[in-house]
Amino acid sequence: MTGLGIRGKLLASYMLVFLVLLLCGGAGAYIYARRAVEQAVEERLHAATQSILGTVRVGADLAVGNYLRAASEKARDVVALEYERHRSGAITEAQAKANAAAILLRMSIGRSGYIYCLTSNATLAVHPVPSLLGRDLSEFEFVRDQSRLHEGFMQYEWRNPGETHARPKALHMTWFQPWDWIISASAYREEFRNLLDVTMLRDAVLSHRVGETGYAYIMTGSGELLVHPVMEPGDIADARDDTGRRFVREMLQKRSGRIVYSWRNPGENVYREKVVVYAYLADYDWIVAASGYTDEIYAPLDRMRRLAVLWLLAATGVVALASLYASAGITGPLRRLADRVRVGAGGDLSVRVVPETHDEIGDLANYFNRLMGNLEGHSLRMGQLVEARTAELTRLNADYLGELERRAATEEEARTRLAFLRALMNAIPNPIYYRAFTGRFVDCNDSFARMVLGCPREDVRGRPPGDFPDVYPPDVAAAVLRDDDELRQVGGTRHGEQTLRCADGVVRHFGTVRTVFGGGAAGEGGTIGVLTDLTARRRAEEARRLLEQAVENSAGALLILDGEGSIRYANPAFAAITGWPRADMLDRRLADLGAGGGAGGNGDAGFAALLAAREHGEAWSGRARLRRGDGTALEAECRLTPLRDGAGVVTHFACAMNVPE
Repeated sequence: MTGLGIRGKLLASYMLVFLVLLLCGGAGAYIYARRAVEQAVEERLHAATQSILGTVRVGADLAVGNYLRAASEKARDVVALEYERHRSGAITEAQAKANAAAILLRMSIGRSGYIYCLTSNATLAVHPVPSLLGRDLSEFEFVRDQSRLHEGFMQYEWRNPGETHARPKALHMTWFQPWDWIISASAYREEFRNLLDVTMLRDAVLSHRVGETGYAYIMTGSGELLVHPVMEPGDIADARDDTGRRFVREMLQKRSGRIVYSWRNPGENVYREKVVVYAYLADYDWIVAASGYTDEIYAPLDRMRRLAVLWLLAATGVVALASLYASAGITGPLRRLADRVRVGAGGDLSVRVVPETHDEIGDLANYFNRLMGNLEGHSLRMGQLVEARTAELTRLNADYLGELERRAATEEEARTRLAFLRALMNAIPNPIYYRAFTGRFVDCNDSFARMVLGCPREDVRGRPPGDFPDVYPPDVAAAVLRDDDELRQVGGTRHGEQTLRCADGVVRHFGTVRTVFGGGAAGEGGTIGVLTDLTARRRAEEARRLLEQAVENSAGALLILDGEGSIRYANPAFAAITGWPRADMLDRRLADLGAGGGAGGNGDAGFAALLAAREHGEAWSGRARLRRGDGTALEAECRLTPLRDGAGVVTHFACAMNVPE
């Protein structure tokens, strides 16, 4: 702007400042509005997805419950029919129970569900696994509940003999009072997807709308479309948008999240960009999605942008006219003053200006007259003063710049260290928190905020444990603050354990390490806590304890052999059945149990086949002749099972033995 006059500079400056402020304010408002719209849409899509998930879960559980109820009532009708045959004298009661049990065991529910019956004293009367019949199952909580309730719907976990871990199941039970049979139709939750008719949920899912044309849909974890407002069910795993991107593959891989892609429904002419929030329903291997089109989402912003442009043009014109009018009253007197200054600058120190106004320009004319009158006498002194002031300003400016550089370096180092500490804290998978002595959280890492409290890290700062009652009920919150106050008094580090119901509803067992940081007379400082999740280890220890208890208390004899055929374990039932002391069996060879001794016993073909299967690392079952501890012979049903490691190599054998009655 060096080539412009004062009038042009004033106009350009006003317009520049006005436009910059207006554009910055408008851009900030637009960005804020866009983010608010995006957040509102994200929240609406997320809420729609969660609502659909809830609808699907409720509908699915209701459908499965009705299915199991129908199965249990049908089974009760079968039992009632056999009971009536017994009462009519056609068959005995034992035959009626045997006939009813045989029919119930042939009834299937899903792929592997089945019917079983309990008595009110928790004894198993009918079950597909014969070894469980007559067994008292009151050790299981869900069995005790069945014995108490007799009828209704129930969910639990169960592990059949031969299975390595328990699986979630659901059942519906009815009670046949004459025989005191609690008849239960049970199925594994992982098979519920095979029992559910998705068309029952179609109307409820399609009722969720986002905007004018947004909609919800459901597909399987393999990409098969189940529910869609305009498309027929079918495989869409390889569907592409207008750029060739396989967006469905991305959704199948991530299972849950947010995605933006372009889509054209059947009957439409152009692709439209849409935003989709989706979630995974693991029980049924379904992906539930809620979608909205971006042109509908941002339509209000587009209208706001057009109005803002029109307003900007109108405001610019008004400011330009006002600037020209204001500058005209300034530039006229200044132009005449400039002419007189030009004369004085030519060396005529007698030049004077007649003030035309009583404002700052008039004052400037008076100052010019006084300046010109004193200029000759003060020129030398002013030169010296200017030189001295210039040197002083140079020194002060240099000191100021040095101080700014030192402060900038110190602040940059502090920011770098803080960023490093935060990154280091978030890189640690263990939940970590800082809590002031006032009882409020100072900070925490993402693991603590997400896994324990179930909220963003920013929402944790400055809040006491009592603000999270789902995780810290009042009694737990009070105990935590008491422990912090005690640790503050004694100092040092304290190790312990803590059980919390985390925000996701899962009860977790944590090992805790707490120590004091900061501190002082003013009360600043607090405690640092590091949590280690011990839940999996607790469960593994409990599972191993139960397995050991089950093996030790098993009524059947059990031997564990190493790969060479040496006995490494014998349960009490083996000692009771064979008469061999458990201590004497350790390190003996399986071949030593033959009725005749030696590698083949007394020529018994069954025992020889058992030894041969062990040599070849194969499973075997059959009757074999064994030798008791007192030397007498014993006929037993044997089952040899090879035990393999993760690479499939046989490392041990389990040999179960039962003596026929």
